Amino acid sequence: MADILCVEEDDTVRTLAESILQADGFNTLSASTVDQARALIESDKNIDVLFTEVGLLGDVQAGLTLAQEAVKRRPDLAVLYTSAQAVTDGMKELFAENSAFLLKPYTADQLTTSLVVHFGLRPLGATISMLPKQPQDRSDGP
Repeated sequence: MADILCVEEDDTVRTLAESILQADGFNTLSASTVDQARALIESDKNIDVLFTEVGLLGDVQAGLTLAQEAVKRRPDLAVLYTSAQAVTDGMKELFAENSAFLLKPYTADQLTTSLVVHFGLRPLGATISMLPKQPQDRSDGP
């Protein structure tokens, strides 16, 4: 199962996101600051997805910068950005290559579905009602 680093300065939001991810069978690491996140990224811990708030501690682009640094260190890293502000063209230009965006506030289903749709990750836990359905075989013959 995938290991996800959650970077969010709001303890309540970060704890909730981690709870959702853990309920779906994902392993999580947690950071409330860019420095904590960098330390984890530079460690030998496995991280498959960086789930980061775009703006951290008053810096409106801290999450974008963190993701760029993280992908340089870990080229296979996927990045899921989140923010309560809509994505601008200027922000999109700074997105890491293998990345997606999830607008806040998001539901548990939306978080898990983003991981499935954008990165091909499958939850092990709760059934997610919004997951894309697998195509059915429509052949007419036996």
